[in-house]
Amino acid sequence: TNLSDYTKAGIWFPTLKQNPDEPIVVAKNIRQYSLSIPRLNITDAKVIVGGEDLKKGLVHYIPRSIPGEVGNISIFGHSSLPQLYSVKDYATIFTYLPSLKRGDKVYVAYDDATYEYDVAETFIVTPEEVSILDQKYDDSYLTLVTCVPPVSYTHLDSTNENEDIS
Repeated sequence: TNLSDYTKAGIWFPTLKQNPDEPIVVAKNIRQYSLSIPRLNITDAKVIVGGEDLKKGLVHYIPRSIPGEVGNISIFGHSSLPQLYSVKDYATIFTYLPSLKRGDKVYVAYDDATYEYDVAETFIVTPEEVSILDQKYDDSYLTLVTCVPPVSYTHLDSTNENEDIS
């Protein structure tokens, strides 16, 4: 029996270790911002920078860049069985994330600005495939991650978006 608590972001990619020499956004006193996904009826969901507990909000995991900067922002959110879903419950908020389609919009509100991201692709990875969390320095990226199937972390769904600043 696997009794791991998948509402803890740190166990999703067990081979990934945070490098203490790598700069993190928390040092810039950025603690949270909000995310909206109109297609999923998610409005102003709290994103906790450097957080761990997916029951308290979405988690900007191992933060190295911030919205509006070049780099990859990885946001984890929990999913659940569809019958338990509630858009207001962070333990279920990303249940329908895999239903996003190319071109859907995701908005991040931070520091009196709103950044618009277009869904570029969705795909499934295993917990060993940590490359989705790599930094990229050619554009601003947002990678949204949840468990697929819900309540399991044998596979993770990643929605990768490129920024279109509006």
